[in-house]
Amino acid sequence: MRALQRCFRSVIRDDHASVTPILALVMIVATAGGALAVDLARAYAFRQQLQIAADAAVLAAAINLPDLEAARNAAKAYAAKNGDGLPLVVADSDIEFGQWSPAAQKIVKDELAPSAIRVTLRLAKDRGNAVSTIFAAVFGHETMDVAASASAGKRGATCVIALDPTAASALSITGTSSLDAPDCAVQVNSRASNALSIVGKGSLTASSICVAGDDSITGAAHVSPEPTTYCPQQLDPLAALAPPEFDACDHTNKSFKKVTTTLSPGVYCGGLDVGTKSDITLQPGVYVIKDGAFSIKSDGAVSGQEVMIYLTGPGAILDFKAKSDVSLTAPSSGPHAGILIFQDRNFGGTHSWKSKVPNELHGTIYLPSGDLSSKSDNAMTPLDSCNVLIANSIEFQAKGGASIDLQGKDCKSRLPNAVFGTVVMLE
Repeated sequence: MRALQRCFRSVIRDDHASVTPILALVMIVATAGGALAVDLARAYAFRQQLQIAADAAVLAAAINLPDLEAARNAAKAYAAKNGDGLPLVVADSDIEFGQWSPAAQKIVKDELAPSAIRVTLRLAKDRGNAVSTIFAAVFGHETMDVAASASAGKRGATCVIALDPTAASALSITGTSSLDAPDCAVQVNSRASNALSIVGKGSLTASSICVAGDDSITGAAHVSPEPTTYCPQQLDPLAALAPPEFDACDHTNKSFKKVTTTLSPGVYCGGLDVGTKSDITLQPGVYVIKDGAFSIKSDGAVSGQEVMIYLTGPGAILDFKAKSDVSLTAPSSGPHAGILIFQDRNFGGTHSWKSKVPNELHGTIYLPSGDLSSKSDNAMTPLDSCNVLIANSIEFQAKGGASIDLQGKDCKSRLPNAVFGTVVMLE
């Protein structure tokens, strides 16, 4: 470099200098610039390789969260596998765990309950694996440091969704009712000024609460965490779910009173009425309730395993009276695995749940055009049950509500994959 400077000064001082030295100087500078460009291009290529390896490593690691050891091992293994022969040295300090902060657009450190991970891969002098230069060494730079980072995380499952985009009190919790879903998210798509309404001693607990509009929380209501308002609406995760196929009516205006019996799957036209002191067992399969209500009177009971209720046609709603006893579990396999109740998207209505005795419901209650109103002395789901509630609007009154836990070891196999969080790149 000093030789170049001396040459340049001598050309400037020589008033009678010919063009030849000037051209020589220009050629030297151009050659040096070209040489540096070659090294920079090599650095860029190495960085691209690092980025591919970092992306693969972080995605593989995020699948294993919240198991830190398994995540670290996966990150190191996939970095090596996708490093295309690079001499990678991945230290524990290159792998960061925490929670993703949308506001800050970064991971906030949290190793107790991590849902996000950041992996940084480096070719650096202090690691002994820096990129050697070809031409820059002439200028004293024998190596270059190159790095690439990637972040990924688990987007948590949403277990309660009120779909109506405009309704006031699209999710309403009043009296002493409660919605307890500490390990999954609650979503309210309404943009109304009181889209989420909680009054009296009502309570709502979730991993996160997202309201497209605003909330109205009054009295002694308890909410945790504080709802995020004016957040994006969420698409219906089951919008692509196809309804079951069915044929002509197998039964018409089927009604029971003071009867204990077992029913088979089929098409129940005109509804299904379970009267007082009737005890009905549903065999496994799909029950199509067409053009009438699925009604359970006081002291009536319905139970069944591996069952799906499909509501279609005018008046096809749920109407469960006080003291009705319901114990149903969704299918664990087939095209409607995890779906307990499915209402035809072309029909709405208000589904009334007034049972005052403990219920056992396991599966997804999917009422995309219907409004769910629960007024009960007990939660419509048992404690920490494997449930998802998706309806046009949802209302909990009296002492009722729901208790949901999607963390159970068998829960994921019971519910549709669409409702569970997936691993996504965060930056």
